[in-house]
Amino acid sequence: MLEFGGFCHIPRFDPPQLVEQGALRPGAEPGNPQGEMTDHGSTRDTSPDVEAQLLRTLLDQMPGFLWTVDRELRFTSSLGAALRALGLQPNQVVGMTLFEYFDSDDPDLLPIAAHRRALEGKESEYEFSWGDRKYRCHVEPFRDESGAVSGAIGVAFDMTEAKQAEETLRRERYFSEAATGSLPGLFYLFDEGGRFLRWNRNLERLTGYSARQVAKMSPLDFFVGEDRRTIEESIQEAFEKGRTTAEVDLVSRDGTRTPYFFTGELVVLDDRRCIVGTAIDLVERRRLESQLRQSQKMEAIGRLAGGVAHDFNNVLTVILSNSEMLAGGLGPEDPRRQELIEIRDAAQRAATLTRQLLAFSRKQVLKPRVLSLNAVVVTLEKMLRRLIGEDIELATELQPELWAVEADPGQLEQIIMNLAVNARDAMPEGGRLSIATDNADIDDGFAREHFPMVPGRYVMLAVSDSGAGMDAETQRHIFEPFFTTKPRGRGTGLGLSMVYGIVKQSGGYIWAYSEPGEGAKFEVYFPCAEGDRSDAKAALATGSALPGKETVLLAEDEDSVRRLARRILEEVGYTVLEARGATEALRISEGWDGPIDLLLTDVVMPELNGRELAERLSVLRPRIQILYISGYTDHEILDGIIGPGNNFLQKPFTPEALTNKVREALDVPASGKC
Repeated sequence: MLEFGGFCHIPRFDPPQLVEQGALRPGAEPGNPQGEMTDHGSTRDTSPDVEAQLLRTLLDQMPGFLWTVDRELRFTSSLGAALRALGLQPNQVVGMTLFEYFDSDDPDLLPIAAHRRALEGKESEYEFSWGDRKYRCHVEPFRDESGAVSGAIGVAFDMTEAKQAEETLRRERYFSEAATGSLPGLFYLFDEGGRFLRWNRNLERLTGYSARQVAKMSPLDFFVGEDRRTIEESIQEAFEKGRTTAEVDLVSRDGTRTPYFFTGELVVLDDRRCIVGTAIDLVERRRLESQLRQSQKMEAIGRLAGGVAHDFNNVLTVILSNSEMLAGGLGPEDPRRQELIEIRDAAQRAATLTRQLLAFSRKQVLKPRVLSLNAVVVTLEKMLRRLIGEDIELATELQPELWAVEADPGQLEQIIMNLAVNARDAMPEGGRLSIATDNADIDDGFAREHFPMVPGRYVMLAVSDSGAGMDAETQRHIFEPFFTTKPRGRGTGLGLSMVYGIVKQSGGYIWAYSEPGEGAKFEVYFPCAEGDRSDAKAALATGSALPGKETVLLAEDEDSVRRLARRILEEVGYTVLEARGATEALRISEGWDGPIDLLLTDVVMPELNGRELAERLSVLRPRIQILYISGYTDHEILDGIIGPGNNFLQKPFTPEALTNKVREALDVPASGKC
């Protein structure tokens, strides 16, 4: 069955009637139409019958086929090997009209219309399909010796393979364009003269230039200054070495500069050396790298702060306890008593600083429980109103169906208090402080923008103010210890760093949002917890040192702290067995015939740590109680050492805190476990 397609151009074919009419015979040349002796010294057979037979043979073997019709559209000849694919023999259709051949009286049928135009002196082209073969036809006027149109001549070529190749090329180009178009970055191909040969739509969309403008540009036109020189050198490197990369800022039409990572590779197309490559937007990567560097810096500072606090706490323990004990032995009128109180108060302020350093470095021992963050805010509300002053309005917006969190209530109070104080100091002329809570279901997109946050369910605490705000440079440093924008003597620079440490140690995340003159907002995200919530109430130990009469085995490698603890405990009635380390403590235990009621041990010691010592003693003395002390409360050290109970005392401690904690540990019923 014949199927006809649209018009398309095919190569011209010199009509054979000119040969038959003797205008130009086979083998003849212009100026020698009869094929006589030439300058080459040869002659050709000029017999008309031989020439006609030769021509018919050639035409009959041509890969396409040729035909002629008269003015009545009746076939007068048909030759060509392709006729056989149509089920025809040479000249089989001679005498048949086109209407008869196509079994149609429609003069507008594509092949009939094409021949009718040829009779009017016009050329036509069309396509048709026969089975799985495709043909392209060209029809033009057939003229007699006088130049009058006496019919039409047509030629058809089998274009099946060409069409298949064309379709394959079209599909490959389509997929190629789709692939390059789907790239998240840029794709480009340019030659050695700097002319763009191909590019994807992103190049136009991201730079603001139209396709017509890009076609007239060179790769260097997208860069300025040092970046332009870098790209020029990079292109030269690609042509010389075959490959190149570069990180530079691409400048769009409106002047926006965007960092990109460019690649280029040398290819040869149609004997032309070209560079093909891609470019990836580095904005997100640089943002993540900046966040990672900041996180690593904070982690390093935290480790340093924790190490300083550890050693400092041992010193403060001695200063604080000795000054308090000496002051207690002097009368109210003794002038030395006031001096000792000043020493004690200074040591307490120093101890506060070390606690803040430990909070920042996430090296505190927390006592988390499942609770409602709303309860913490409500408990603090009256205190906050007194803290911020009458010229600042306090507003709370609490989610009534707030999810639970698992955190230390005292540390949550510290977070809120420090953020409130920070907001108050940013509003010296008064303003508005807002505290809000809400549930937050964090998805992948938000988490990617807030690295290293992970998707999940969180409880959000937001503290915002209408103060002076912060610029980007200040925001990069606000969580660093001792960084402050306040005048000298107005702040230590540890408030926000302590907030940061508590949040991180609680498994949460904190983000600051601010613009100069637009106030500031801190958002804290705590992981959602499962379980029953409890109200947040802080319990403060008060009262005087509690006496005792039990025997305490004291293991402490710091001499001054060990001597101080022994003195404090002996003064209130305890029997103290003093050991400089774990090995000596075990030896003392083996040689002591009486009971040992409590092991008071430092966590980190040479030879054996406190946990290992406690395990060994528990085998020898199953009813012994354990109390750990340490000035370096790193969770990496304490995890698996201190138990889930309240069996830990942090340095520096006062005599009262030590005796109360010892009494508390001794009064717990023995379980046979440490």
